[in-house]
Amino acid sequence: MHKQDDSCIFLVVRRLRCRGCKKISHELPDIVVPYKRHESDTIASGLREDVPPEADCCPAEGSTISRWKHWFFYNQTFLEESLHALQNQQEITSILILPLSPLHRQPEGWLRLFVYYLVNAGFWIHTRFSVGLMERA
Repeated sequence: MHKQDDSCIFLVVRRLRCRGCKKISHELPDIVVPYKRHESDTIASGLREDVPPEADCCPAEGSTISRWKHWFFYNQTFLEESLHALQNQQEITSILILPLSPLHRQPEGWLRLFVYYLVNAGFWIHTRFSVGLMERA
């Protein structure tokens, strides 16, 4: 995982299997955004609308930052609806602001907190299953 200071850290993600239903879940640290290679604070700094992709706001390339922005704004309606549902259930109301944009209004560490609540509430499914056929040589 790439950190904001351009260093790399390696994470051990524990896989846990429920004895009752046999489903597997992953224990993700707070700094992880599922399916992303950079920590949540790095992604949050790259998502800000007032920072152009070519700006030196984080160690990611401009094309990576553009993909993050496309991913976030493509999913913005779902994310805001999920946040609204979470606000009815938990004390997240005083921390994150709806609508999410503009992102510079959000507090420091907002993405880390948001992903934490989304994953733990079951709104963000973070396990993918792939089914493929192996070819014989």
